[in-house]
Amino acid sequence: MADKHFEANVDSEIREFGTIVHRALDEAGGFELVERAEADPQIQLGVIEPILRQLGILDLAPHQGDDQLQAAAVACRAAGAFVLPYPLAERIAGTSPAIPTGTTSDGRPRALAVVADGSRSAGPTRINMGGLAFDWWVVEAPTGSIARASSVATAGAGRLGPFVADVETRAPDSHDVAPDISALALSLNLQSFTLLGVLDSALQLTTRHTNDRVQFGAPIVKYQAVQHQLADALIALQSFEAQAHYALWSIATERPSLLVDVVGARLAGLQAADIVIRAGHQLHGATGFCDETPMSWLSRHSQPLRRLPLDRSRTEQWFVDLVLENGFDGIFPTQFPDHGTVTSKTASARAARLVTPISEAHA
Repeated sequence: MADKHFEANVDSEIREFGTIVHRALDEAGGFELVERAEADPQIQLGVIEPILRQLGILDLAPHQGDDQLQAAAVACRAAGAFVLPYPLAERIAGTSPAIPTGTTSDGRPRALAVVADGSRSAGPTRINMGGLAFDWWVVEAPTGSIARASSVATAGAGRLGPFVADVETRAPDSHDVAPDISALALSLNLQSFTLLGVLDSALQLTTRHTNDRVQFGAPIVKYQAVQHQLADALIALQSFEAQAHYALWSIATERPSLLVDVVGARLAGLQAADIVIRAGHQLHGATGFCDETPMSWLSRHSQPLRRLPLDRSRTEQWFVDLVLENGFDGIFPTQFPDHGTVTSKTASARAARLVTPISEAHA
């Protein structure tokens, strides 16, 4: 991967691995896993974790090679397809060499979650699946600062994000490590692949429903307005997929613009999610909001992925800041003649603008 030009796909062996993971999760219950976890969170460690361990997913270390990096991405995508109630992206990101190996974890597995910068001064921050008994670390966006979580509260019981928990982080001390943009980029991009899996399933379910539902004597997929919605959703999903793979390639090749690419991919994912999930609800009708259909579970449990650490508007602002500072190496590279003027904001001012609304938001 690192010694080739960019291709928006993965090696055939890695694709097969993703298929195996998807099939294993489907056979283990598929969407029933998230349904059961809401009633009994113990299955997250008692049922799901053994499956992931047996598949070798929890032994992946993306920083050790391109194959493992790609395997981590396809595994997260397969997990997202069933909104798996397990922080797989965070567990894999927890293998980052940026976390000092000398710190004791009391036998608990490490997990690295992305949070909004400024969380240490703004009070508790929120992470998905934070209630699990892991050795939680956090990497802050946009600075890349890494710190250990000092305490994790029990997950709440909200309908949107029932596994989201408040996390306290210590003030800077000897357990903190130097900022690591690569760790931040990897964590964000694995989250993007998880969201990509969610949207894969959402569009497949919607397409199947429009073929099955008959109205006025014909499947509703025959109507042009429905076809337009499905086409818009597909285009948004394919664009997101290409950018997620581009960001993965950027991480593998250690491009200077890797954070711009990763944040751009996340932004594309948030935009695609709005389109795909909206189309899913509109075309499913009222059933799309009922827990009898998987569409409801995909929609509800995608909320933490879409809102944490930064929602769409704050991600857009972050992306704009990065482009103004670093440019954007696309088909038509950006050139800003007033580069010195537009980047005069301090890093702390940018972080404050990004974090203030999020620290008070409810997933």
